[in-house]
Amino acid sequence: MAATLKDVAQVAGVNFTLVSKLINQPDISIRPETRKRIEDAIRTLNYRPSRSARALRLGCSDLIGLAVGDLTNEFFAHYADCALEESEKCGGRLLISIVRKQDPEKAIHDLMNDQLCGILSCFPTENSGSAICPVREAISFTPESMRQPLAEAADFLYQERNCRSSAVLYTGSPWQAALVSSDFQKILPGTAELAKNGAQERLAQLHKICKDRPDVIFTTGWKAAEMLCDLLDTVYCNYRPAVLLSANCRGPFLEREHIAGVFYHSTRQAIARAVQGLLSRRDSAEFVPPGQFFRRGTAEFQELYSAEFCLT
Repeated sequence: MAATLKDVAQVAGVNFTLVSKLINQPDISIRPETRKRIEDAIRTLNYRPSRSARALRLGCSDLIGLAVGDLTNEFFAHYADCALEESEKCGGRLLISIVRKQDPEKAIHDLMNDQLCGILSCFPTENSGSAICPVREAISFTPESMRQPLAEAADFLYQERNCRSSAVLYTGSPWQAALVSSDFQKILPGTAELAKNGAQERLAQLHKICKDRPDVIFTTGWKAAEMLCDLLDTVYCNYRPAVLLSANCRGPFLEREHIAGVFYHSTRQAIARAVQGLLSRRDSAEFVPPGQFFRRGTAEFQELYSAEFCLT
């Protein structure tokens, strides 16, 4: 006979209601030792949430749609894997539609039906879906969530490192909006431009920035950051700016001595919260994780280092 919530509660030595809350809202605040006892009991009993019970309680199915890019791409494969795993954790299932020809609206349209409790899109979309089947962008940051980290970085560099100018090479419109809504370039004035797609074109942009010699260079891609550090080590050896980068990953690139700090955001965390929002029928805006700024030398910065590159 399949294990029930009451069985889990009995083995964990906790109240039935607490087990139910943890399963349906994994990010609730409870004591770590209590959480561990419940999770151990779930694994021991091989407990699986009842899909029919969830559907009856929430008034919707446990099926989530996912509009994602070509799965031969490392990021999209990681995105889909996170969505699958986080859905399973919450007792949900996933139906995937691949975005072709940069047309997420078609992929979303192909998914849209009343059997879904909602759709996750890893692409920006103006399609909000319906009350029955809402469409949400499961993104790892918003301009609002990055406002405070950008302010923290600017204050740190201005006050402690005496930086007075900056240059930014961003890779997408969300970062442009984040810069506009923050005081980063008011504290550290300078240029901000969209990074070119081609490696040679991006390299030319970095050369131009280095020739202007700003105190701070901020790039929103780890590959561009590595390219920049290579330039500083080989071509501009007497130039030592503070390099900032945005990363949704861990890797050996953080060993580069030029890197002064990282704006960290986790794709998995964003997806986990968005899945919880859809399955619990709550506004997914509540589930956008806050952005974080980690300075070099802190424990948080060091935790992002790993000998092998991996997306988070």
